Amino acid sequence: MIINSIESFSKKKEVEKREISISCKKEGEFYKIHYLDNGVGLDESYKKNPTDIFLPQETTKKNSLGETIGTGMGMYLVKSVVDDNKGRVEIENLEKGFGLIIQLPAYYK
Repeated sequence: MIINSIESFSKKKEVEKREISISCKKEGEFYKIHYLDNGVGLDESYKKNPTDIFLPQETTKKNSLGETIGTGMGMYLVKSVVDDNKGRVEIENLEKGFGLIIQLPAYYK
């Protein structure tokens, strides 16, 4: 996620302080991890179906020739690990930037 955020900063037109925030707190039986950046946010192609970012080999990363260079495995792996540990992932609907809320059980059964 951090690599995605860093690459997102390079796509911004206006210059401002780059920020990535990661917090974790226990809420009931879950640890809630909040990830937030102030980059460009989700690519336009994901606005209709944001959860498509979790599909394997799903990427919008291109080189200067327009060729796909990303593997599309990063967010897929995040979601897989969370699912394997009986957690949940939610994409935040932000006007600016990108955010995820990851919830993992505090006690694995």
